[in-house]
Amino acid sequence: MTTRSRIVAELVVDEWRSHIGQLTRFGTIPTTMLLSEMIDLCPSMRDAVLKGIMLALNFDTALRFDRRDVVELPPLESISTLDTRHMDALAKLDLDVLQSSYLLPILEKFAKIRGTSPLAHSASLTTELQQPPDVLKHIEHMLHSMPLHELVTMNNVHKRLKSVILPMELLDGVIGATQALRASRLEETLQAASWGINDEFLDHEETMLKELNAALRFREAHIHSGT
Repeated sequence: MTTRSRIVAELVVDEWRSHIGQLTRFGTIPTTMLLSEMIDLCPSMRDAVLKGIMLALNFDTALRFDRRDVVELPPLESISTLDTRHMDALAKLDLDVLQSSYLLPILEKFAKIRGTSPLAHSASLTTELQQPPDVLKHIEHMLHSMPLHELVTMNNVHKRLKSVILPMELLDGVIGATQALRASRLEETLQAASWGINDEFLDHEETMLKELNAALRFREAHIHSGT
């Protein structure tokens, strides 16, 4: 495994050094896995990745809700803000209300910043989402113009968030990792508000956040290295 980026190499070495004497799993070495994906991404595989991301737009977590009147939400990004008072307030909400209130501002920013038509969204999984042609054209252009390290990061993050829109906003700096994580887990957050936050919920969030931040560091390392 080789890389022309000294920063990436140092990240990989640090990753393995921190796990000396420990059992390593794919989830514990995210930077190594990203570098491996980048090395393996030949031209034919790149085309498959691009097609896969475009197809995934139809099942985007951030687009699968029905619009409802927006309400003011308590801070939800950080796990530390999910206290009993905030969760009690959330438990009273309908899922579509929560999703509309949290996701609509993100979707509206997406269209405003890029100058596209509004994104289509629907809670009906039996309905194929028909995005406006200019939205599809913009996303396709963005994906095809991505350098290899950015496409690998995009593909990695989109699988974790089960979204195409959220990683695009994350990579553009419109939202942060904690906001992207929460946006992708609103249904789970609402369930936790009703049933209580357990260790499984916390462990999953912590793992996802580490993986998202590792992907962002991988991308930044290549940008700073000029590779």
